[in-house]
Amino acid sequence: MTLSELLILVTLLFPGILLSLIVMGTFAAGG
Repeated sequence: MTLSELLILVTLLFPGILLSLIVMGTFAAGG
């Protein structure tokens, strides 16, 4: 795996991880 492929993978995965963390935090705060 090259550095550019890794960078693309991180760019694709990071928003999903961030979104799930926000959702988890919202449920924890609201529930």
